[in-house]
Amino acid sequence: MNLQVKLIVTTEETLKNIIINELKLKRISKQSLDLYEWKHEKEDEINDIILCYCDTKNIKKSLEQIKELYIIEKILLIWNSQIIKNQDIEIWDIIIPNTFLDKSWENPIFIDYAVWENYDLNKFWLILNWIDHNIDEISDENINSLKESWYSDIADKDSYELLCALDKDELTKTVVIRNCIQSEKDKDNQYIINNLINIFEIMI
Repeated sequence: MNLQVKLIVTTEETLKNIIINELKLKRISKQSLDLYEWKHEKEDEINDIILCYCDTKNIKKSLEQIKELYIIEKILLIWNSQIIKNQDIEIWDIIIPNTFLDKSWENPIFIDYAVWENYDLNKFWLILNWIDHNIDEISDENINSLKESWYSDIADKDSYELLCALDKDELTKTVVIRNCIQSEKDKDNQYIINNLINIFEIMI
């Protein structure tokens, strides 16, 4: 019988290593997947936690294989975001968008978050319910063009494809966490890392 798990998915090695170290996850061998696991020891403890590290092109295949092995209770999709057009965002902010637009703006994906009653959003610099626009190539020119539109707050290359790999039931169990950075060196900023750790530990 498949085990119930809470699943964390990231496409970034830096975030993978942070989560592995913080949760003390152990590598497990399952098919061709890059998986890491935290197993509960007592019946009254929370479900096992599985971390899946993969690139965006393989996300759908990876999720299909994971669903053959586990019953997924919750999904966290977490990654850094340098592709930000809104000037009000600081590097320590964490965005949790709920609307995701494809390149043509024709097939939006909505996530209905219902988990915020007991959270102090200001304490963790959380920003909720923003619109994320998926684009093919990142350049100053196309990011600047987005600044002229009112219907998108942030832009990236991954989020829409990640969510397309999930069915409707899985989307109701999903939280997307976007960690805001401005450069590669921000990935090693301990202040930013600590805030991110606080968030995903609450969410999971």
